[in-house]
Amino acid sequence: MSAPEDHGQRTNGRDKLDTVVKGIGALLVSAAITFYGVHSDAKQVEIAERNRKAQVLVQTLSSRETATSDMRAKMFTTLVEHYFENTADESTRVVILELIGHNFGDHLYLRPLFQRLDARLRAKGSDQRPALRAAAHNIAQSQLRRIVGSGGEVCPLELAVGETRTSPCIQPVRLTLRAVTEDGALVTAEPGEPEDFEVSWFELPLSNHGMLGELEYTLLLSQTAREAGRARFQVVRLPLNQYSPDNRLRMDQLIADLTVEDF
Repeated sequence: MSAPEDHGQRTNGRDKLDTVVKGIGALLVSAAITFYGVHSDAKQVEIAERNRKAQVLVQTLSSRETATSDMRAKMFTTLVEHYFENTADESTRVVILELIGHNFGDHLYLRPLFQRLDARLRAKGSDQRPALRAAAHNIAQSQLRRIVGSGGEVCPLELAVGETRTSPCIQPVRLTLRAVTEDGALVTAEPGEPEDFEVSWFELPLSNHGMLGELEYTLLLSQTAREAGRARFQVVRLPLNQYSPDNRLRMDQLIADLTVEDF
């Protein structure tokens, strides 16, 4: 075979190989495009399905919250109406106050209602006063369990009249017992509360507390000895992330700070 013929055959072979390679390349590109399109469609379907499930979940939670709020509103209205009925006796009012405290105590400042009923029971010489104190104690202890479970702390503290001490829970606050009264104890907290304030038997830690910077705390009476001038307390430090309804300004400030950081 002559050299030109060999060269022609090699050229034809390369052309055929180029054709095959280009064909395979076109098929691979077409397959890749097809795969990408299918994969992209599947991804879009997956994203759409996740969004749909998230929307259903949000709607379900929103509906549940709305139903719960409506139920709680009706429950609160019913309890208050029964509490102020003229036909309600003292024991019924004690039970209703305890129900209100357990269900709404973290949103309502109930001490005035407890103190008013206590004064009324005392004026009548009623035997329901211990039950009323027990109801307030049960509500407060229930709230304490929630506080401790969320990162708060409770420390016992005993003081004599005129004595000043600090508690590990709320350092550097110094507590001074000024007097022991029939209705509770008079205490000074410095820094923060230079004036005497009353700690009654009807304190609820989630709705009544003092503040020193970010430190939120409250005092609960455990026991008093009026003649001996002594009182025992539970010193309660609320969690740092506790934002009670009466502390809306701190929540607004937190949201503002986060917004500034994000932008």
